[in-house]
Amino acid sequence: GDRIAIMKDGKLLQLDTPDKLLSSPAHGFVEEFIGKKRIYQNPEYVPVTDIMRENPVITLPSRTPKLAINFMRQRKTDTLIVGDEKGKILGIVSGYDLQANKDKIGTIAEIMQPAEPILEHNTTAKDALLKITQAKYGIIPVVNEEDKIIGVVTRGSLLSFFANQWFEIEEEK
Repeated sequence: GDRIAIMKDGKLLQLDTPDKLLSSPAHGFVEEFIGKKRIYQNPEYVPVTDIMRENPVITLPSRTPKLAINFMRQRKTDTLIVGDEKGKILGIVSGYDLQANKDKIGTIAEIMQPAEPILEHNTTAKDALLKITQAKYGIIPVVNEEDKIIGVVTRGSLLSFFANQWFEIEEEK
């Protein structure tokens, strides 16, 4: 068969393909029945929102380099996401570039780079894994449907997520 029916107490909870059951369980019972850990073993089924870091460090393009560097020190980061007043992504700037150009520029808008790649909120961990090597600063902004910044994926967040999954699997053995 190409479809699987999951029932509980005589009620049909979900009738779907195996891929759809794994990627989008329609009910908590379906998720538990399939096995949440089993779903997370495959990065194709892990939403990027499960691995992203929320509350990324965002700044306006009009910030001066000196203020931006102080802001980065306070927030303990080496990269700033640049957004507009509504939180829409505009670019990215590194602490290294700020430090090297702090006496040559008036605002960070003058040296910010395009934020590439960017991940949509509905993408997967597999997408993040494939794109992290393209991220110049080792950070990928995650945006919602209005291009507002909702988080970031870093090499560290990817490693932490998958390391935790591996440790949980090893502990079960």
